[in-house]
Amino acid sequence: MKDRLFIAVLCLALFCVQVAASSTSGSLSYADSYILRAKGIEALYWNPAALSLDHQELILPGSNLMVWVYNNSFDLETYNRISGRYLTESDKAEILGKVDEALKLNSEARFTVVGLTFGNVAFATGVRAVADGSLSEDCLRLVLYGNEDTDYAFDKKENQVSGLVYQDFTIGFGDWDITQYAAGLSFPAIRVGASISGLIGFGAASTEKFSGFLHSGLDGLALDQQIVLRTGIGGIGAKGMIGMRSEPLCGLLVGLTLDNIYGHIRWFGDKDLHTYRVASDSVYVSNIEEDIFNTEAVSENTGNFTTTLPPEFRIGALYGHGRANLSADWALGFADSQITKALGVISLAAEYYPLPQFPLQFGVKFGNSNEPVSFSYGLVFRSRYFEAGLGCRTWGSLFPGYTVKGFSAATNLKIHL
Repeated sequence: MKDRLFIAVLCLALFCVQVAASSTSGSLSYADSYILRAKGIEALYWNPAALSLDHQELILPGSNLMVWVYNNSFDLETYNRISGRYLTESDKAEILGKVDEALKLNSEARFTVVGLTFGNVAFATGVRAVADGSLSEDCLRLVLYGNEDTDYAFDKKENQVSGLVYQDFTIGFGDWDITQYAAGLSFPAIRVGASISGLIGFGAASTEKFSGFLHSGLDGLALDQQIVLRTGIGGIGAKGMIGMRSEPLCGLLVGLTLDNIYGHIRWFGDKDLHTYRVASDSVYVSNIEEDIFNTEAVSENTGNFTTTLPPEFRIGALYGHGRANLSADWALGFADSQITKALGVISLAAEYYPLPQFPLQFGVKFGNSNEPVSFSYGLVFRSRYFEAGLGCRTWGSLFPGYTVKGFSAATNLKIHL
């Protein structure tokens, strides 16, 4: 029974698939090193300062799609090897050795429904879904080995789930040279832009409380586990974004953005707190088959509540020379939330043009405790009339294979006007 339960958890870790990502489809091939590469409609979500008069485009429904899956601990080879058979002691030791404090699942989804640029002004609407969860190493140890220790305690820090789904309606402007107002000063042009989004919330869920203990001793087995989930359906909100870019040296671009300014969604529809509790006291082997567990499930309607979208800061640089260019981005959320992490992450990307219309793309995003290192590859055809590309991304492995902890593929199509 314990082995089956663990296999179910591992399947969830490896195959919790989401369509698209928080990244726009064009950024996949660059491992999200994109604030100085995004043009046209994608600049609304990455750096509105790049909404320039010389780049007009149209995105049609369904033309930009991405699928990804990853976890922070287990690779495909591990799953294939232990699936469908009895777990040995060495298997269990290996599994726990791969988990660093907690098994974490992080996934996001976004696709642009439609978008259009009008000179240095653009409009787009898209849908975004985010989901994450974690299960502590102690929980996994209990599943694998049973209650070897006398006492176990669990809390929300490493045991939680959350999710958020909303649609944005975004308009922005860019390519505004603010140095024209600094008369008498001589320095490179600084171009800025801004976007504002109205948000329609479809649904939200978050773990408000996760507390419990398991005690075994001469007085029997005692258990008390309580989980409180908050859910909401139907809400409205808003957020803003500002960005800048400049070329201080020939061929070198630098820029920064601040996203999720006053980001929030206020939930007005169905709003509930769901409380789940399992408790038992003084349970012995002799009565383990009896109905000795007290279970409770209560749902109550609550008042309106707000989901906060904390600000996220990004800074980047892009250098181009001849047929190649290199970029580096650093991103940091101001707080942990359903869409941001207060852990800085660095992305690097390179692009090479063997032919003017066929750039080759490569990127690497360095990992942290939430996400393993990932590598991206892309092939694009660019012409005067459209841009079409394919990209893939692997987590935990340089190339696709059995050692990956996740995989992503994307299509990208933009029509140039």
